[in-house]
Amino acid sequence: MHLAIGMAVAVGVLGPVLLLSWVKDLLPRRSWWLLAVLQGVLLVTAVVAVRSGEWAALDARDWLELERIQHHQALAVGFTVVVGATLLLSVAGALLSDEARARRVAAVAVVGTLVQLVLGVLVGHAGGALVWGPDGILERASQDQPSLRTRE
Repeated sequence: MHLAIGMAVAVGVLGPVLLLSWVKDLLPRRSWWLLAVLQGVLLVTAVVAVRSGEWAALDARDWLELERIQHHQALAVGFTVVVGATLLLSVAGALLSDEARARRVAAVAVVGTLVQLVLGVLVGHAGGALVWGPDGILERASQDQPSLRTRE
């Protein structure tokens, strides 16, 4: 789960640097493939995080209200969709033969990396609040509060 957020930060920082280096001819155009590959890794980690979160939600429902879990899940799914779209843009920027068009598409991909960075922070914050925050799992468990299911 944490790997996807860390990857989002790394890609969010690396994307603008790679694009600027490409535009300024400091790095060859093929260096853009690094971003596309990292976006692919990020997509895999995001999908794994969403899937593992679905399993964790089954246990979390004992301690947390469903709406709080669903909010975190919705952010995670939105993050994953943006990561997938940014991956497609990154690959397109690497594959386009027209240099000017490739750079424009790569610039849109960089915007995607920044959007996914913000979403990654929001997902991480929401997940952290579920576990560590006030009225989170750890607080409720440490106070020996009964499961929400036993309260129903």
